[in-house]
Amino acid sequence: MQSHPGRIARQLLGLAFSCLLAGFVPAVANAESADCLKVVTHNVWYGFTKKPAPRHEQWRQWLQTEAPDVVCLQELNGYTSDKLAADAAAWGHEHSVILKTDGFPTGITSNRPIHDVSRLQTGFHHGLLRCRIGTIWFYVIHFDPSDFQHRIEEAELLSH
Repeated sequence: MQSHPGRIARQLLGLAFSCLLAGFVPAVANAESADCLKVVTHNVWYGFTKKPAPRHEQWRQWLQTEAPDVVCLQELNGYTSDKLAADAAAWGHEHSVILKTDGFPTGITSNRPIHDVSRLQTGFHHGLLRCRIGTIWFYVIHFDPSDFQHRIEEAELLSH
């Protein structure tokens, strides 16, 4: 009996989420006075180029108010390492990494150091940013928006 491709993708994403949670529990137990890890992920939509003002500044202020520990971002079009670092500083993060500076980059910012950074592009439509913050591994990806079968293949690559 063959599995439906959509079911396979959901199972792989569920597995990835379970792995994230498995890493999360010991990290929280060992964190100094931390009850939880607050993570935000957001597709900023063409790097804020379609509707830059006041949307970009309102978003930066919202993140400052929410005070997440980690922010994962997609569609950082037009961003450089310096531009991402400036945004990260606006919400209190000293650490940031961007996947690339062309196309539709992903990025991550954190209030803790980011380690073991891998930038993978082979097999991924927009690429994959993989890194570790504390004991938790983060995979920041923007799946192929137009090809369902390629999204399944990208999800399968995450299991390797």
